[in-house]
Amino acid sequence: MLNGSEMPVTIAPHLSDAARGALDLSDAHRIALIDRDLWIGYGRARDAHARLERILRSERRMRPDNLLIVGASNNGKTAIARRFLARHTAAENPDAERSRIETVLIQAPNGPSIPQLLRAVLSALGREPGPRPTSARLRAEVHAAMRDVGLRLLLIDDLHNIRGSGMAGMLVELREIGSVTGVSIGAFATREIAHVFRLDEQLANRFALLTLPRWQFDDLEYAQLLATFERQLPLRRPPT
Repeated sequence: MLNGSEMPVTIAPHLSDAARGALDLSDAHRIALIDRDLWIGYGRARDAHARLERILRSERRMRPDNLLIVGASNNGKTAIARRFLARHTAAENPDAERSRIETVLIQAPNGPSIPQLLRAVLSALGREPGPRPTSARLRAEVHAAMRDVGLRLLLIDDLHNIRGSGMAGMLVELREIGSVTGVSIGAFATREIAHVFRLDEQLANRFALLTLPRWQFDDLEYAQLLATFERQLPLRRPPT
């Protein structure tokens, strides 16, 4: 018998099939499901993925295509980056002579530290820096590792973290990655970085810009996003 807070699964038309199938779980299990990360492929996120996909599959050229995705904090940039990475992470092949890695995601260093940036790339590629890792040696190791694994797209989250007195050198480093290795960059940052890129003619020419606007209450896509969330959460009663 159902208690007063429960309702039969068959009369939960507000839910998707997957969410409806979880209604018989305990409250603790349903709360855990609600609390997990949930990907909702709204329009601008799909646009970001499509543009990154085109970059990933494009022919290599002397000046590779890059994309700068900007938006406010907590506006879904990291979710877009991680979702794209998950879709393009190949399973390990124990019989392969070497790993092939088309795309990796790194976290931008806190501050304009070139060695930290290069170490992060090496780590994402499964490599350890050699002895006496000067910036020049790290740079050579990163470029060699990128070629070795066939890297095509480097995703950098929170690029705005590199702001500081040495940021110009970091921006040069990013330009050199593309110029030397042909690897494209997909960067995620707040709007302040977009202004910095516009002031640098070379960066402005190398990075296309995609803006994630803040959600507006009267935005139709925002209403659709909320409705999709409602269908995915295993709530026994629809929101009122």
